Amino acid sequence: DTPEGQLLAQTGQLSEMATEIEQTRKENNESDKKHMGMDKYHLMQKIRKVLEQKTSASQSLTSAIERIMKQKIDRKNVPPPKEKKVKTVRPPGEKKPEKEPKEEPPVEEKKPDPPTPPPQENNDEMWKQMLEAKDKVLQEAVKKTEIMQ
Repeated sequence: DTPEGQLLAQTGQLSEMATEIEQTRKENNESDKKHMGMDKYHLMQKIRKVLEQKTSASQSLTSAIERIMKQKIDRKNVPPPKEKKVKTVRPPGEKKPEKEPKEEPPVEEKKPDPPTPPPQENNDEMWKQMLEAKDKVLQEAVKKTEIMQ
């Protein structure tokens, strides 16, 4: 009746349940093999494996597409590099031309420019189509899995 004793009893029960579940699973697999025939059973196992691979491949593709799109967006938000001043090389003895005094234009209040949306490129449509195709493949895989079960 101690807590340790109760835990040991529960552990024993859980162990028995796990053994029964494993035995039932093995019996079901054997039953499936007999019912379907070995060829169909192995075919079903291969189909499951392929569906799992397709799912993981589509997840990898999705993450790669998302990463590329993020990089693309990040590149659009980077300011353009500043232009460097070009030095003029003069032959020795030639003097630098004198600068004329510049007239300063009247100072006007500058209003901040409204943010311009990044230009849309044709690639965006291509990526959307790829994502939609990936979603269709996933939906088909789920339907096939549900049908098999």
